[in-house]
Amino acid sequence: MTKQEARERMKQHRKNLSAWEREEKSRCIFKYLLEMEIMQQQKFFFPFVSYGTEVDTIQIIGQVLKEGKIYQNPVRELETMRRNEVRYR
Repeated sequence: MTKQEARERMKQHRKNLSAWEREEKSRCIFKYLLEMEIMQQQKFFFPFVSYGTEVDTIQIIGQVLKEGKIYQNPVRELETMRRNEVRYR
């Protein structure tokens, strides 16, 4: 299986999840991440904002900002990568 085939397979699997299943999986991932020691030690976070059927990252980003940590969103802009930094005040 190629990388592209694996991506398409996972995309289809996510598409077949019910809204409840997707929310439940997002909650489990959120809880797991918060309990990780390495997450508690970090000051900077670089997750993408979730899109479509992906795991909901908005809750994770909100928690990071509430804790006073720095969130930088990688943004694809033409052929370069730049980051937008967000701080909770």
